[in-house]
Amino acid sequence: MSKERETFEILLDQIAAAPNLRQHPLMQTAQIRQVTVHRQSKAWTFYFQFERLLPVMVYQSFKQHIELAFKEIAEVRIVIEAQDGSFDEQFIQEYWPLALANQNCDRPLVHQVIKNQMPMIQENKVILPVNNDAVITILQQQYLPIIEENYGTFGFQKFRILPQLDKEQAEAALKELEARKEEQTAAFQLQAAENLMAHEQRKKKSKQSNLTDQSPWDVIFLLMNL
Repeated sequence: MSKERETFEILLDQIAAAPNLRQHPLMQTAQIRQVTVHRQSKAWTFYFQFERLLPVMVYQSFKQHIELAFKEIAEVRIVIEAQDGSFDEQFIQEYWPLALANQNCDRPLVHQVIKNQMPMIQENKVILPVNNDAVITILQQQYLPIIEENYGTFGFQKFRILPQLDKEQAEAALKELEARKEEQTAAFQLQAAENLMAHEQRKKKSKQSNLTDQSPWDVIFLLMNL
């Protein structure tokens, strides 16, 4: 077993990964490559390697476990490298809300235009239908590159998002997005509540039994010496 794999398993113990998360096939071969600690800002960036893209619910659960485990110490960010970063339309659409939720996308134009649309794949190209051609240039120059970069942190291989004027398709995409968003948001919220409950139960049990769990700082020391 490599040191990177062994340290990943230690991290899973530290974050008290739920059995269904720990036993996921992609977790069985994952490695942690690096951690960057920004002491002044108390921000940590974890770099992981997986064989393929994580299903969005698995990614979200993994991220929530890490955030909960280290929330009293630092703000955390995760960056994933997928050995196979290929994707289909379902993957890019399911990750769309997460790509837009990043702080770097908290811009008026994103809220007004992009969040109301959804990308699709046509002839092996990622197309974003828009209903106003006046915004296409500014989207290409200022906003879509940021979103593409966000996808890269999820493990997606590099790609370009091409805005395309299509009022009819934009309206259809909006209706589909509204239906999908409600269902996905409910699933995310349920998962977050379950992860938080499990985390609090673990903390309570640890205090009651006076367990000497490995400190998050011990884990970080291991990571920084990979």
